Amino acid sequence: MQRIILPVEPEPGSTSQVVISNPVKDWAKLNPKAWAKRSTDGTYVLRADHFHHSKLVSDAVRARVQGDGLEEIEPYAPRPGSAPLIVLLESPHKNEYSKDIEEFAPQWPLNGESSRKKMQRHLRRLTEAAGFTWADIQSKEVTLVNPVPLQTSMHRFFPHKEGLHKTLRDQVWCALFSQTRYFKLSLQLRIDQYAPFLILNACTKNLQDEVHKVLTRLPYQSERISNHPSMWFSRDRLLRPDEVRVLNTTASGVGRRGNGRRRAGRAGPHCIGRHRPHS
Repeated sequence: MQRIILPVEPEPGSTSQVVISNPVKDWAKLNPKAWAKRSTDGTYVLRADHFHHSKLVSDAVRARVQGDGLEEIEPYAPRPGSAPLIVLLESPHKNEYSKDIEEFAPQWPLNGESSRKKMQRHLRRLTEAAGFTWADIQSKEVTLVNPVPLQTSMHRFFPHKEGLHKTLRDQVWCALFSQTRYFKLSLQLRIDQYAPFLILNACTKNLQDEVHKVLTRLPYQSERISNHPSMWFSRDRLLRPDEVRVLNTTASGVGRRGNGRRRAGRAGPHCIGRHRPHS
């Protein structure tokens, strides 16, 4: 494999191609059903129904501040102006879709029971560390938001019991978020619509910088968390300003060709990729 082409259609009529050069080795493990085309020059084209608007996992209210903890509720769509506590995730994984490789029906964010239990156990402590008294935010909704609400782990095309391929996930997430304009703009608009009183940026560490750039354009308090909610333990906490890495996209190895397009490479601490809108 020399190059991966990802067709992306996050909303009807808005199509583009994201190109990943130097794909990480785990791409070779995908089920052959993943590919719409495989060329002799090493170019692989993903099937068009994966990064498609029909596979978006919608934002959802999954809990409410109640008493000393959280009351888990049946998920529903956030209401404009509801001023919730937003927990930013990263992208849906295996529990957020049906198991059938063809149906691949989207469910709700943070759909794994163990992940939600960890959120219930630690969210109060993290929220109070951000300066809020639990008694003062009673009945507030907890809204879960994926900056990229499509499955970047590509778990659909791995055996369902197989674990997360983090390097591949990071490479796909970075390519989509950094090089497809839709996801940054959509995240900003959705958050602004909800008007949260607090945003906890719990996106995976390697990807937090890109999300943080979007949050700095908004007038809402946001705090970085040391881990994703699925991995929250008692040691997880808000990150101090001096612990946050300096944003430096130049150091990521991203360059530009003469035609103005970005070169893609392996995903690392910074996001890299190339965006090719259709004409």
